[in-house]
Amino acid sequence: MGYYLTISLATLLIVGLTIQIWRKTHCVGFLLGVVFMYYWSIYGGWAVIWSGGELDSYLYHKMFPVALDADYFLSLILYTAFIVAVQITVLCRVKHSGLKIAPEPIRISHLRVIAIAAVAGFLAYLLVKDTVSFGTELTGSGYATIRGADFFTIYETLLHFSMFPVAIGIAVLLSGKDGNYLIGKPSVLAYLGYAVVMGAQLVFCILVGNRSEAMICFVGSGLCYLANAKRPRKILLATFAIMGMVTLSLAKTLRDGTFEQVGNGGGLWEMAVSWMGSFFASAEVLAGHFSMYGVLHKHLPLTGGTSFISLVCSIVPRALWPDRPEPIYYYYIQGVGAIEGQGYTIHHGTGWYLNFGVAGLVLGAFLLGFLWAELYNRLENVRRYQGINRLYAIIGFWALTAGFPAVLREGPEVYKQVVIDYTISPLIVLGLAATTLVLREHRPSVAVARFPRRTTRASSASHS
Repeated sequence: MGYYLTISLATLLIVGLTIQIWRKTHCVGFLLGVVFMYYWSIYGGWAVIWSGGELDSYLYHKMFPVALDADYFLSLILYTAFIVAVQITVLCRVKHSGLKIAPEPIRISHLRVIAIAAVAGFLAYLLVKDTVSFGTELTGSGYATIRGADFFTIYETLLHFSMFPVAIGIAVLLSGKDGNYLIGKPSVLAYLGYAVVMGAQLVFCILVGNRSEAMICFVGSGLCYLANAKRPRKILLATFAIMGMVTLSLAKTLRDGTFEQVGNGGGLWEMAVSWMGSFFASAEVLAGHFSMYGVLHKHLPLTGGTSFISLVCSIVPRALWPDRPEPIYYYYIQGVGAIEGQGYTIHHGTGWYLNFGVAGLVLGAFLLGFLWAELYNRLENVRRYQGINRLYAIIGFWALTAGFPAVLREGPEVYKQVVIDYTISPLIVLGLAATTLVLREHRPSVAVARFPRRTTRASSASHS
């Protein structure tokens, strides 16, 4: 009963702080981010407590058994502290400006976005095509092997060059001719180009069981559309959500091999149940939830900041430096004695805890909350920025919020991904699609193309 009381009070505290954030910002992005944090931190605890610590999960045999003991109680407290610290930081840092004068929107060339993304996506495929073999059945055989490719890090970066800017471009296209922040000339060719490039990327992600990039695209595109469109259409937002759920479910189904249920008499209903289970009873959620308990129960020594050594060294591709320092994830897996050959998850807070203990967990939460709030503040005050800084102010908050699922499933090393995949990659692609070369003081200079428009009252970033 004490565990139910603990997780219930934790949930109420998080909900209460979320309401306060909503009252201050009216920002859907913050609500979605808190949902992600709760889902990958505490949500799995309900199933563990309900089972009395005897949850029927294959992870118990591949990782370690989880008991309702003092270590599990402490892990709940630490996860709650992590989320609450992020929320309090956001509450202290955000500065919602309310209704304001609409900024001059940045015009992007849809065809440039499509062309750059197509080239990046094709190069990414070339790097891993010899590694992936789908065989005669759709069983997601590429999921395990693709991560063993020599240039996997470069492949991931190219994938973000290809997918996330296209997701933003689609949102801009659907926003119409008069978006709040980004605009572009609609055309049949743009619709077809986006459909082909994004469709090909999503199909590949489904076949190799890669859900992370697909989820970032759907979440980022939905948030962008919600903030950018003058009058967001609910039917389009619902379509984003449905397509995202189907894509993520298919990727997991093919990766796990459960697609065969239909052919073996399981039927579509059993597959639909399996799809829903991929969200509400995901092994990834349990693996992340278990990670803090494993560290506490196995008494793993703190590393004193090895994540940051790994972070610095990670700029060198593993193909050029095979023995470069490993992320904290591998230290965790070896320390808890998990079986090799199985994919696991380490919670972001657990990664910080393994580096510096409780102080590290609080520091990690503060850093995440601070960055999240500052990106929101930039979006709220986008008129203060010019050129590429304005473009970053527009897309930064959407990109980080969409990347929360990935951030929460890695240690501090994930900030390399935040910088490269959620900042530099979309900025380069959208910057090239939005800039022109001009002469200033007899020297060539890059200028972001904008559409001047009359002063109007527009929806603020709070709708994102």
